[in-house]
Amino acid sequence: MSEFSTYFEYYNRTGWLEQDPDNGSIFGYILNLDTGEFERASGDIVIAAHLGGSSVITEVSRLRYEYFVIETERSRSDGRVRVEGPIGVLYDELNMLLSIPVQY
Repeated sequence: MSEFSTYFEYYNRTGWLEQDPDNGSIFGYILNLDTGEFERASGDIVIAAHLGGSSVITEVSRLRYEYFVIETERSRSDGRVRVEGPIGVLYDELNMLLSIPVQY
């Protein structure tokens, strides 16, 4: 990642922006809710995220890195995203444990 990073949420999908150190262009990645992986964000999303937080672009929320991680993992673990492979098994087991009622 470059020194310039902006973390955001766009229509319940987390992502981040970076700046190319060679030419200064800004590009981004956004969470794919079908795979749980990040993919290159379209130009429209990059522009919205770059301008996000203004009164004009309301579908974007800026996030601190900590909240970016929390929201990404929440999306991956709450059933909105079907994560395959070993990490998917881990999320399934975690959700199963969290669904067990706690008795005091």
